[in-house]
Amino acid sequence: GPDRYHGVPEALDGRRRGHCCQLLRAENTSRGDVVDAEMAEAVFQAAIPGRRSSSRRPTQAMLAVAKRDVVRFYEREEALGERSDIVKAFYLAASGEKRLRFDWPAAKRRVRGACFDMRQSISSWTECLAMTSGETHASSEIYICGTKLVTTKALTSLLCHEGLHNFARRARPGNSYLSEDLEHIAMALVGDPQLVQDMG
Repeated sequence: GPDRYHGVPEALDGRRRGHCCQLLRAENTSRGDVVDAEMAEAVFQAAIPGRRSSSRRPTQAMLAVAKRDVVRFYEREEALGERSDIVKAFYLAASGEKRLRFDWPAAKRRVRGACFDMRQSISSWTECLAMTSGETHASSEIYICGTKLVTTKALTSLLCHEGLHNFARRARPGNSYLSEDLEHIAMALVGDPQLVQDMG
């Protein structure tokens, strides 16, 4: 179905993940890409839900900061075109696809429209902190648990993750949406902390 739950799939094979990440790093040679890689680390790579001493019940102010940072990150990645780490990661994850379409406007719209679920009307939130849900893939929206403790950095990472669901689509005829497993592989390649286990 269209509902997307914020869970952690089986870990990627360490050798494949390492090889793919090396490919991404090798292709990032310009100063602009280096800056973007640093931004990706700041936006995407954060401990979830973060240090308890720094965590708090999320506020609208925290959500506004998270939305701003994720949209800025998406805009920088969009401007990079084929050099975007996110674009490269989705092509590596969906290796059988010759061409993909990347709906940056829809991803940014979903991020800007994300809202808290304060009364468990969307989910009981026993297994996740955020999810993408809707009657169809195209109409899906982002919901975040409004009652569990979280840091602003963790909230930003959660929002960045959810915004990338239903973002990359096949260009060939048939079902254009990628599976959630493929989406999660792509996010793991970018460094999503919820999907990449410490291989050390």
